Amino acid sequence: MTSNTPPTFLVQTEDDPVHVENSVFYYLALKNAKVPAEMHLFADGGHGYGLRESDQAVLSWPKRAEDWMRRLGVFDGKKP
Repeated sequence: MTSNTPPTFLVQTEDDPVHVENSVFYYLALKNAKVPAEMHLFADGGHGYGLRESDQAVLSWPKRAEDWMRRLGVFDGKKP
């Protein structure tokens, strides 16, 4: 990983069978390389939540990602 690694937005749930520590370590490596990164951990949601409908908090991730991309200046919300 270098400072040329693209900005990264991470989302994971603690009850995902993939260990959450993988995301934590990756996030720390991004920060050490001075790569813009944001990470959101949610208590539950399992694996593969994507965009399915549910009342779980993890489904707020698309809006959080959109806000993050706006702050980076890579997304203005307008259709091409």
